Amino acid sequence: MIKNIICVDRRNVCRGPMLQGLLQQKTGPTVVVESAGTFIGCALAEGGASPHAITCMQNRGIDIRGHRCRRVIGMDLNKFHLIVCMTTLEVGIFHNQLPSAAILQADTLLGNGETIPYTWGQVLLSYEFCAELLEPIADRIFRTYLS
Repeated sequence: MIKNIICVDRRNVCRGPMLQGLLQQKTGPTVVVESAGTFIGCALAEGGASPHAITCMQNRGIDIRGHRCRRVIGMDLNKFHLIVCMTTLEVGIFHNQLPSAAILQADTLLGNGETIPYTWGQVLLSYEFCAELLEPIADRIFRTYLS
């Protein structure tokens, strides 16, 4: 049974924390959901989720204000049963490194060829659009892997 999930994006301030929040809301405390980024700036950032990501999740009854950015490189990824990557870039990083973990590319779960937009620095509406794409992804992960 899956007990640990990590959501991986580029900066760990927008998409990753939003998907983390959506999944954690669905799973409750029985599953640990984390997020991290691939960008070197994640290691240098002391901040948390972007203000727009926080607002999008608050609009859905999810509080991600406590999120802190971190970089996935250097983490012990062996504890994760499921790695959810936003793009092919992140999938490529992990593809040959973690044979025991299931690695998903989030946008393929949409099933319509749509991609999850990079929202960093965009307006709130872009974050809302992204969150609307992440919601069915979280639902599908929950139904397929966690229920």
